[in-house]
Amino acid sequence: MKAAIQHTNGDPTSSDVLSVDDVSIPEPKEGTILVKVACASLNPIDYKLVSGEFPGSKEGPFGADLSGTVEKIGIGYDGPLKVGDKCYADAIGTKGSFAEYAIVNTEALSSMPKNLTFKEAASLPLAGLTALQALQTHGNLQPGQRVAIL
Repeated sequence: MKAAIQHTNGDPTSSDVLSVDDVSIPEPKEGTILVKVACASLNPIDYKLVSGEFPGSKEGPFGADLSGTVEKIGIGYDGPLKVGDKCYADAIGTKGSFAEYAIVNTEALSSMPKNLTFKEAASLPLAGLTALQALQTHGNLQPGQRVAIL
């Protein structure tokens, strides 16, 4: 499969830093699912990880947010998703959404709403988590409270 691979921190437009390479399709392990990627989205954190603005070297598969189809399920999963189901996910813990296939932790993916396109679903994971954290963690939103979204 083709996959975006980060080799070192630096300018993301340099092939010394990022390249598209032929790699093996990963195998899901316990607690993970292999997704055939339909769409992936780019977030500011992706740029910061590659450029080195975020601490530490980040070598290996690149990208986090994705949508696609469940291809293969790792052992021990008894959730609602089945092979062939449309899904969307945050693969920041496993990395590699900019690829034809990606491994995702089972707790970081969900069934794709029927009214969304693959493009729309791929844009949700990190942005949605950020909004949720803003309300719950920083806004101290409690059960029963309401929020006006304008």
